[in-house]
Amino acid sequence: GVLFERLAPQGPRKVCAPIRLLNLDRSYLGTLGLRDLFAALASSRAPQLVSLSVRCTASKGGLFANKRKHDEMAKALADVVLRCQDLERLYLTGGEGSHFKSDLLPALAALASNATIRVLDVSNNNAGDDAVQALAGSLSTNETLEKLSLDGNAASAAAIKALAEGLERNTSVHACDLPRRDCALAA
Repeated sequence: GVLFERLAPQGPRKVCAPIRLLNLDRSYLGTLGLRDLFAALASSRAPQLVSLSVRCTASKGGLFANKRKHDEMAKALADVVLRCQDLERLYLTGGEGSHFKSDLLPALAALASNATIRVLDVSNNNAGDDAVQALAGSLSTNETLEKLSLDGNAASAAAIKALAEGLERNTSVHACDLPRRDCALAA
């Protein structure tokens, strides 16, 4: 809502000045705040965002206590990936006991159709196999991603193998932080 109206003003003549970098690390927005932020950024009147950084942090009562709310947030995040035409760098890191977890899955799947994101960091989210495999699938068609960081996502050996196969088919990624912790856990 109201908090993010300046990012995507309503009405025919309201225009927002471009925002090139939005860093919301440790912002304690909670699920609804993140949903509203992502929805505003994905709207047609959103600013020309080049870099978005959101570090997932816990809010009182747990970040993802309501499934419907976090499903809405996950969909809004996927819309950011699909609709933000100028977005080049996306940092969605977890930590300090909070993670995006499997809510990254729609955004990672949407990466297959994204033609602008060059840098993606989804490390420390405990996203699990489904999210890592969705990313692996996206890598086979994505032609713009150049740098990828994804360690700390509780990926199994099978998911890491799928990721390696996706990277093998990808021609644009030239830097990928190896998922060392995930590999150690999968061994």
